[in-house]
Amino acid sequence: MKHHRKLTTALIGSSLLAAGLLSGCSQDMSGGGSDVSDGSGGTEQDSALSDITVLSDTDEAAIRAVIYDQYLGGQKRSDVEAIRASLHPDSVMMIPQKDDQGRSVLTITDDMHSEVEQWANPGLPDLDIAKFPILSITAADNRIAQVILKAEDRVYDAITLTKIDGEWIIASKVYILQQE
Repeated sequence: MKHHRKLTTALIGSSLLAAGLLSGCSQDMSGGGSDVSDGSGGTEQDSALSDITVLSDTDEAAIRAVIYDQYLGGQKRSDVEAIRASLHPDSVMMIPQKDDQGRSVLTITDDMHSEVEQWANPGLPDLDIAKFPILSITAADNRIAQVILKAEDRVYDAITLTKIDGEWIIASKVYILQQE
């Protein structure tokens, strides 16, 4: 099934923005910065920061379980079903990279499920999940969360999860190779 390009574009934008990968989009989360008024007496940054949700311990534990038990744990155990369970059926993956001519491009996989067999085979029993720290978890409206994950010294993942029917599930992933 082909996905709607508007949905894919929206997911790309939200994932890249949350990961700070779009130029000029990094936010100072310390509370300092913008002096641009939003018309309500506050600043645009103050308004944007008020949308950030503090996750409950239960939600944070559920997000960590999706990442560590299903997504990464499934890869470690060669458990295709665990990996599939971590992904929404319409999840997408994006990779900012260089093409053969050296130009920056965004490669899009409209169906992350097509990658699951490769991720699970042959399994990675020596995978040390402790070397995959979550650098940050940011959430909004208790229904969308962005996890920034450092995968050993290889890649950074920006994983967007959404809460559907009370369960957290991966909607998209952007990953970049770490700088050498």
